[in-house]
Amino acid sequence: MESVNAALKKVADFTDALSSEQAVTASSLKPVLQLITEDLLLPAEEDTQLTCRLKEKMSGVLMDKYSASSTQKILAKTAFVDPRYKDIDISDEVKDELMVEMMDLPEEQRNDGDGEGEDSSAPNPPKKMNLADLLEKKKGKTTPIPKRIRVDTEMS
Repeated sequence: MESVNAALKKVADFTDALSSEQAVTASSLKPVLQLITEDLLLPAEEDTQLTCRLKEKMSGVLMDKYSASSTQKILAKTAFVDPRYKDIDISDEVKDELMVEMMDLPEEQRNDGDGEGEDSSAPNPPKKMNLADLLEKKKGKTTPIPKRIRVDTEMS
């Protein structure tokens, strides 16, 4: 029983924090999966053999579920265009596809990053861990710039 508890404890804490978010976007999936598989479910020295196997099995299930190349491509694109996850590493192929898609967008459909639609009046619950705390990302602020420069900047 202790082995099962040890395997599930970190994931349960993470699940509580994730479920308390008002809106979880598709762009969060890649960083969340990365955090779970590369940190929370990584076997530790003090883990028993059963705990290690449970963590490996849970990690394997997640990897299998999201391993399709089309799924990986969508997860990479959504995370890359989200300013919270600018340090996400994606392939040059995906970057090229994104550049073509952004250049093909009509001007009126593009978001200039002026912050419209953000709800800054939502109260933050004190001392409650949220997704941003877990992923430890800083939110960047963007300013409107010409189309070609925006695309080049987004891709670099």
